[in-house]
Amino acid sequence: MSYYTSLNPIVNTIITELMETDPVSPTVMPNPYQESRSLDDNITRMSQYLVRMLKRKDRLISLTIAYYIGQALECRPITPAERSLASHRLTAYYRDCCLRIFSIFEPLGVEQISRTKEVKVTLFRTLKRKEVNDLANTAMNEASARFSQELKD
Repeated sequence: MSYYTSLNPIVNTIITELMETDPVSPTVMPNPYQESRSLDDNITRMSQYLVRMLKRKDRLISLTIAYYIGQALECRPITPAERSLASHRLTAYYRDCCLRIFSIFEPLGVEQISRTKEVKVTLFRTLKRKEVNDLANTAMNEASARFSQELKD
């Protein structure tokens, strides 16, 4: 069930991917963030890994790493200065992609990325801010619907 439709075919593709429920229990790459390292060092290492996976054209690992980078940028910094320093370890292009991927997929979790069939990291850079917000709301609605269904079952 789609909560939002757009004239933008990329948005419609992402909506389809957000609604996907197969496989029910996907295998997910563990978060490579290491607590023993600084945020800055983690972002540097994960961004290098992201670039390698993009060169290899490994779509799922690239999306997953981008999600984890976005999560680290959003959830790990303690101060604005720490966030700014970590953010500058990425180009603006990759920073935007990672933050958009995280904000869209966060309500459904990183597992939803393993259910995707088509979306790639590069598609997220073309989205407008309103589209990102609408997609995040669509994901939140889908997560709520899934939770409600689980309660009924």
